[in-house]
Amino acid sequence: MPSFYLHLYGPLGLQQDETGFELESVEAAYLLAYHNVPRMAAELARQRLDPHQFKIVITDKKDRYLMTLPFSEALGAKVQ
Repeated sequence: MPSFYLHLYGPLGLQQDETGFELESVEAAYLLAYHNVPRMAAELARQRLDPHQFKIVITDKKDRYLMTLPFSEALGAKVQ
């Protein structure tokens, strides 16, 4: 089964996922990231950071870029 890495990127830079996940497809990696965004956004908000400024960058085990999931996509549009 392929490995995927869900790196967190935002104003503070890149936080590398060193462990990764064995999943069936990049679509499964996207769904995993999508379902974890609310929990991650809550933690960022507790740190007084705007979750809408963050995204998850999905790569394969050779660190090749596969896709990006902006938090704003998973959380909905930001209210001004």
